[in-house]
Amino acid sequence: RIEVTHPGFLTLLPDSPGVYKYYDAKGKLLYVGKAKHLKKRVSSYFNKTHDDAKTRILVRQIHSIELILVDSEMDALLLENNLIKENNAPLAVLKALAVWCRLAVRDQTA
Repeated sequence: RIEVTHPGFLTLLPDSPGVYKYYDAKGKLLYVGKAKHLKKRVSSYFNKTHDDAKTRILVRQIHSIELILVDSEMDALLLENNLIKENNAPLAVLKALAVWCRLAVRDQTA
């Protein structure tokens, strides 16, 4: 795990596809996400101001990051989906449900 309190922790991130897992100070899993470029995606959480209150609260709670590198963006998508199901990461589950709901609505109106 990479501690976000480590100076320059963003420079430790690889620029490859994978899944990132955010943990709070007690080691509780907060969020699971995927990225085509882990360095760009994870850095985006820490390098800008977020309009969404949910994201601002999430970033304040992040204490450490775990990375799982994969071969492709599709592998990251599949792994993210499996990890969300296995771990019930609260915010990631909400995100997955929102995506599913949007897909379901589009299917019904097509």
